[in-house]
Amino acid sequence: MFVIVGAASAVISFLPKLSIEPSGTVRSQDPMGTVFQLGNDGPLPIWDIEALCYLEDVNTTTHNHFGGFGFENPNSHADKLSSGHKMTLPCMRWNLENVAASAKMDVLVSYRPIWALWHRHEAFLLEAEKARDGTWVWKSIPN
Repeated sequence: MFVIVGAASAVISFLPKLSIEPSGTVRSQDPMGTVFQLGNDGPLPIWDIEALCYLEDVNTTTHNHFGGFGFENPNSHADKLSSGHKMTLPCMRWNLENVAASAKMDVLVSYRPIWALWHRHEAFLLEAEKARDGTWVWKSIPN
């Protein structure tokens, strides 16, 4: 019994742990002007990382909605992301300044753990809220 629990604990401790967070902005009045960082918080490196920014829903200032499309930025690829390191994810394809009242976006990440021959996929759902000063704040929404 202890061997099984120990083996399961060892496997879980070596699973990749990814995180995403805003790291700055190139256009503070535009929700899509935010630059994100993907972090490898796990103990091992990951390989062949691709990220896709997928705009789920934008509520406009005129109370219309649009979304349901995404794009892959050429700068959202890395061959390797070492443990404890971060990579920049620019999701700045559209300019929504003076258009968006709120926005939801998925950042879809594909990567290969060092010990696997296949890719894993993770989705990070984010929601943007406009602050009183007109800048945008992105927050993670639990899946």
